[in-house]
Amino acid sequence: MAEGATKCIKLLVFFFNFLFFLFGIALVGYGAYAEIKFGPYISISSNDFMSGSRLLIAVGCIITIIAFFGCCGAWKENKCMLILFFILLLIVLGLEIAAAVLGYINKDKIQSDLTDDIIRNIKEYPKNNKAAIDAMQMDFECCGAKGPSDWTFYGQMKYKAGPGSCCGKPNNDACLPGTRNSKGCFEAMKDFVNDKLIIIAGLAIGLIVIQILGMILAMTLICRIHKGSYA
Repeated sequence: MAEGATKCIKLLVFFFNFLFFLFGIALVGYGAYAEIKFGPYISISSNDFMSGSRLLIAVGCIITIIAFFGCCGAWKENKCMLILFFILLLIVLGLEIAAAVLGYINKDKIQSDLTDDIIRNIKEYPKNNKAAIDAMQMDFECCGAKGPSDWTFYGQMKYKAGPGSCCGKPNNDACLPGTRNSKGCFEAMKDFVNDKLIIIAGLAIGLIVIQILGMILAMTLICRIHKGSYA
């Protein structure tokens, strides 16, 4: 009976680690997508928060490695590998919670800094980051940080109406009156991220649930292996 229960827990640990592995792959994929989408605009920001996509890729890779330890430890009933798996999982869970808390605390500052950085680049346009500004305004169909008026207030005389990228024509020096995109780029990027929040929240909740269940099952299996070795 005890042997059958141990075998069942072993299979559950292996199964949850396989799910954990898939979540790691999903994070790598989502991080790569974010890197492709936001990569061209990283130079606009003085902060490195846009490199969060790279963090997702790194976390995804770490998770797949941890899942490998868990699968091997469960399959071979190796207590040392399972303990290592448990410790690594606990550390990653703690880091995830800390990152979420810090992100929430600094949310307003991140938003303010991004707006200021876009305005700074508008003032320096076209000397600095011209390609990044044009790509951002084209891809998100936006104009300025908060709106087209940013170009009126901060842009050089030639671009007071906004550069061609403000109206979807990057080859033009400036937009014609009434043709500019009305939405600011910060709002456009925020809307883009908000549209993906369900996916992000689903991944985060699923990952945490799998981690906690994996830790509980791993510790249960460790205890059973320990008892079995002294039976």
